Amino acid sequence: MSSSASALCSTVQLRLVTPDDSVPVPADLRYDPADPFAVTVCLRAHGSPEVKWVVAREVLAAGLRTPAGDGDLGVWPSTSDGDEVVCLSLSSPDGQALLYGPQDDVALFLARTYAAVPPGRESLFLDIDGLVERLLGCG
Repeated sequence: MSSSASALCSTVQLRLVTPDDSVPVPADLRYDPADPFAVTVCLRAHGSPEVKWVVAREVLAAGLRTPAGDGDLGVWPSTSDGDEVVCLSLSSPDGQALLYGPQDDVALFLARTYAAVPPGRESLFLDIDGLVERLLGCG
């Protein structure tokens, strides 16, 4: 069974930590109930191609409270100039990046995703038949 709930998107102003300072990096957080376990983070640095990372929704949510993630992605709460922020550490063969942004903005976005697809109900939104067809080359 799948649902026709609409995809959600929210723009969040992140900051990329550099050796000397930090620079603003707008990011779109995207959630599609058709892929209910994932949040896509689309980074749009000025003059660079868009970079997309797929993050498990539960890892992003856990990272608001405690360090979460493993391997190429880490998420954890922190503060910057007295404000609560969430940090994202991204690692790939092409390099590493440390970003941070307003914790409240990420929490609000996640609340919207949980209103669309409540925790524990994700399987009701998966199109298993469609996935099997795509895997078998039938669709």
